[in-house]
Amino acid sequence: MKTYLTLCQSSNIVNACNYPSQQVFWTAGRGWGLRTLVPIKEGEFVNEYVGELITYEETERRVKLARKNNVKDFYFLVLDKDRVIDAGPRGNLSRFANHSCDPNLRTEKWNITGDLRVGLFAVRAIEAGEELTFEYGVESEFRGDTIFHCLCGAETCTGFMGRSKKLGGVPSLADSTLLSTSGSNGTSNGRHSNKNRIRTSNITGELDADTCFGCGLTGQLIACQMSKCSRKFHPKCIKVKGQSFRNRSPTQRWICPSHRCDVCGIDANIACADCLSSFCDEHRTENMRGIYCLLHGQE
Repeated sequence: MKTYLTLCQSSNIVNACNYPSQQVFWTAGRGWGLRTLVPIKEGEFVNEYVGELITYEETERRVKLARKNNVKDFYFLVLDKDRVIDAGPRGNLSRFANHSCDPNLRTEKWNITGDLRVGLFAVRAIEAGEELTFEYGVESEFRGDTIFHCLCGAETCTGFMGRSKKLGGVPSLADSTLLSTSGSNGTSNGRHSNKNRIRTSNITGELDADTCFGCGLTGQLIACQMSKCSRKFHPKCIKVKGQSFRNRSPTQRWICPSHRCDVCGIDANIACADCLSSFCDEHRTENMRGIYCLLHGQE
């Protein structure tokens, strides 16, 4: 465990520190966010995730109460096996930092005079005015049946919070975990991070490890729920023919784009063997050559 004595120190709550100047602002489509007003160097200490220290039992009670009252904006971080930080009632600007699949901050756990603290550090040089982000996930123990869609817009975006490239959560935060019941870069300004791989049983498609029909690569995939359809996709590869998995209801049955006619959008009865092009009876003759569309039928 690292020891770092220059972090601000307090018994339970830290309200202020000598952080780089930061500002809360309203983002385009992702709720509140946090940005720096000054340049930040790589490796620089940017902020500390602070709040009220509570037990797991109290966390569960607050989560249930929030769901009962349709409260979506709250902020928990699992500090260790016995304690959770709730930055909702008491906290600092760090709770407004949004998720990104390509973040400019990392989370680290430190031992400060015998107690654990969580700091946010720059993973690269950050320019003044740039939004401050770090990678969330979703703690499966508290999320229940909720799936958190990601709208960070990064090229490496997985489509979901808690589905990191290493499939193990947030690598830089050891065994600490952020959790919530809503997504700040999806529908509201919640806070998340995960220790465990997320699996789903009641959402749009079943996660599986096979080959994506869109890009041909392996990874966590979503299977089409149409009978006898074996096609599977990465969430980010479903952005075709006007469909996007992340924008659909978590309880909605998902059907891959190959079951809708490219021309009119009604149910298709034939699809290209090499791509997602598909057509109904009315439009199949002029657009298909056997089992291939016009494009792939010429190869």
